[in-house]
Amino acid sequence: MILSKSESAWLHHLPLRAIPIETIAMRRQRTSLNPPQPIAEIDLHGFTKVEAIQRLTIFMDEVSRQSKRPTRTCWVLVITGSGAHSPYGPVLRTAVEGLLQKRQMEYVPQRGKGGFIVNAHSGIVFFEPEQPTDSKVVTSHQNPSLSYASILDKHRDRVRAPPSDVQSEPLPFEVAATDSAIEESRIEAQRALGREEKEKHLLKKALSMSALEQEQEQEEETKLLKKALSLSMAEATPEPNENEEEELQEALLVSQQEEEEKRREQQREEDLLLQRALSMSVLEKRQELHDEDELLQKALSLSKLEVNSSADREIKAALEASVGDFSAAFLNYGVPQKNSDITGIISFEMDERIYDQMPQDVRNHRPCR
Repeated sequence: MILSKSESAWLHHLPLRAIPIETIAMRRQRTSLNPPQPIAEIDLHGFTKVEAIQRLTIFMDEVSRQSKRPTRTCWVLVITGSGAHSPYGPVLRTAVEGLLQKRQMEYVPQRGKGGFIVNAHSGIVFFEPEQPTDSKVVTSHQNPSLSYASILDKHRDRVRAPPSDVQSEPLPFEVAATDSAIEESRIEAQRALGREEKEKHLLKKALSMSALEQEQEQEEETKLLKKALSLSMAEATPEPNENEEEELQEALLVSQQEEEEKRREQQREEDLLLQRALSMSVLEKRQELHDEDELLQKALSLSKLEVNSSADREIKAALEASVGDFSAAFLNYGVPQKNSDITGIISFEMDERIYDQMPQDVRNHRPCR
């Protein structure tokens, strides 16, 4: 039978009816030298007393129902903890053991008192008592001297039929038991929270103390190590003499002079390389400028030649046109066309500068190619 959460809290306050499961007598507790082997286990760590009793009851009922041989023993392991670390003692272990004793179950305590090995088929099962039912009956007495119509009219608004679904309200002891279970659960939760906060505080305190101790130990070890190193260095280092100090100073001066000489030589080499690089860059720049000037002069000369050739072509075309016009004029006037006469007329009429620029074949009145 599975009990509800509220019922398990006021389990000890209800009048219970026990139905025995086993008719055989209780077996003696087995010794710890030969403990039985459990087939299942349940861990009740971290639960309150009410929750642990409820879970244990459900677990025992399920194991007993699922077992194929209910007549034989069925051992299960119930882990409760010894309660050694709790400031309130073994509360959970005592509650579970009280439930096992009240149900008259066969069990064997473990060696470390951290749990029980229980026979799930032993003991008795608690059942909830029968719920009280409403026995109220509504009766009416009919007066024979009155008529049916008058009675109906008289009781129409006063008497009503009882409801068909009459439900029983919870009894006062049930309400009180529920309230006490809720209050006990609240108090237990507050206690558990207080225990948890206290454990956290103690843990933080222990951690801080251990950290401080570790830091102090490390500081002491560091101091001792430094002291030992200084003592060993003082023992290993001999006291220097005056001659050794003078030789050391001379060696330092010589090394400084050599370093200074090397640095100067390196500086001179860097200056020479820099001057060479600058001179090379100046020569390259001059060569580039010279090349650019040559290219510019070539371009100017080519452009002048092109301009002169185009001007010559224009002058040549104009001279040919003028020679043609003169030839036509002389033909119209009947003037003989000789090379010498035409040349004289052209030299007489044309400008001397243009005539000097004329080609030789035009001067001789030859047709141009």
